[in-house]
Amino acid sequence: MRLFLAQQGNAHMIDTLRTRRLRTPDTKVMFSVFYTDGRTAYMRVDREAAMHGNLFVMSLGREEQQRGTIPAGAIARVKRVH
Repeated sequence: MRLFLAQQGNAHMIDTLRTRRLRTPDTKVMFSVFYTDGRTAYMRVDREAAMHGNLFVMSLGREEQQRGTIPAGAIARVKRVH
């Protein structure tokens, strides 16, 4: 789609398809981490790690707890966020 704008007597053509910024696809997948006491945290993992399933992601969650990026506590389950 092309737009023609008239400014101060001059016609300007703007290509609206090229003026939009393209988003790069996200390389990570977000998971909700549910704790046994009812709290919820969120973490992002690589797509390849997400393909291994929730148990693998839960083990990554424990590693994230050791690093301090998500709160400590007993993890009940994880679920992929869409």
